[in-house]
Amino acid sequence: LDYRDLPQFFAELANIETIGSLALQFTILTAASTSEVIYARPDEIDLKRGIWRIPASRMKAREIHRVPLAPQAVALLEALLLGHNQPFIFPGRDAEQPLSNGTMHQLLRRQFPNLTATVHGFRSTFRTWAAEVGDYHQHLAEVALAHRLDQRVEGAYNHSDYFAKRKAMMMDYASYATRHVPDRAIVAH
Repeated sequence: LDYRDLPQFFAELANIETIGSLALQFTILTAASTSEVIYARPDEIDLKRGIWRIPASRMKAREIHRVPLAPQAVALLEALLLGHNQPFIFPGRDAEQPLSNGTMHQLLRRQFPNLTATVHGFRSTFRTWAAEVGDYHQHLAEVALAHRLDQRVEGAYNHSDYFAKRKAMMMDYASYATRHVPDRAIVAH
């Protein structure tokens, strides 16, 4: 999805009251992958500090990935977690299982039939926004996407995850994405 279309799309998405919509909203707000989101567990989330710690076992690079949560993502999680105490944040039809990995894709196809975007493509939307609108250094956006630094020397010496800077970036991105959504709509579900 072109980043310029994201605010209007997100406003429409926020009006869909399903677990798939909430999962997709969270996916967009965190620039996470589908598998990272659907397997997310409540104990990975620190709502007070706004941090999601994805275990190394679920990451491609096999390293813990700390995701800074914007207030909109925290509000979504708070509202959702008040409604259940299941093992997964986004439970499937069987509450003991995670949401199906095709649920968000199916939501896009059914609710937005003219849209050619994919769930994974929202990571590209974020990356382009970071370069074009946010004017953020490429390392911040790449680390936010859990991509490793390619340069042999930089990767060997730079072990920062740029958390504080990424938090500011993710807050800007969430504000951009949700700018057409009334505050109460983010937590209404």
